[in-house]
Amino acid sequence: MIDPAEPLPMNDPQRTHFEVVLSSLENALLRIEELARGAAADQRVLSTLAPDLPPGFAARAGPPIESVRATVRDLTAAMRLESRSTSSFRTVRALLTSQIVQLEDSEAKRLRGYGPVDPRLAAALNPALESMRADLGAIREALEHP
Repeated sequence: MIDPAEPLPMNDPQRTHFEVVLSSLENALLRIEELARGAAADQRVLSTLAPDLPPGFAARAGPPIESVRATVRDLTAAMRLESRSTSSFRTVRALLTSQIVQLEDSEAKRLRGYGPVDPRLAAALNPALESMRADLGAIREALEHP
């Protein structure tokens, strides 16, 4: 059993490793709970989530999830780990930028690496990609200039 009051002998790189590992574990537990509660209205077209968790899963998973969280709290205290704040602003901006770049890299002329590109593809595809990039840019603008 971990005694949170008793510091564990660790160096800084070891602490950093556990800050990342345990933070990832916390995120995974949160996602498991979200899925166990049932997916909220999902507007994705290309990716659907099958509601195939067994009946009663949320109730059965709750106690072990809380046990893991308690151990994470104890380890965090015993290892003297630092809590890190994640910026919603920077996360949203990074997501938007990443998606804009992926859309830019998907224009018809850049698909040649996947095989011959029908010349008619650019006329249909590129305006749609540009429209989505513009909309993502508008979201980024709303973020950066409220």
